[in-house]
Amino acid sequence: MTPTKLLLYAKGKKIDRQNRDSEMYNWFLVYAIPAISCGIGAAFNKDAHIEYPKQAILSEKTEESKEDTYDKELRQMILNEQKWAVQTEKRGLPPTIL
Repeated sequence: MTPTKLLLYAKGKKIDRQNRDSEMYNWFLVYAIPAISCGIGAAFNKDAHIEYPKQAILSEKTEESKEDTYDKELRQMILNEQKWAVQTEKRGLPPTIL
């Protein structure tokens, strides 16, 4: 492996660790704290009714972020097409219909 490839690999691993860290942080806030609350509430207070989340919360967030990513990519693609059309007109080529 060349030093350039090693640097890219190291950057990729760093990004992977950051993603894993944020996933674990979100998991702890969404699932671990309510589970601990349920356990403590059930152990010490028999009358308290604490409800654990019934559906996966993180999967909904990832679906939303995928849609946001798709919209961003679509907007970027349209912007690039418009820039390309302007450049072709400056060169004297026939206008591009988008």
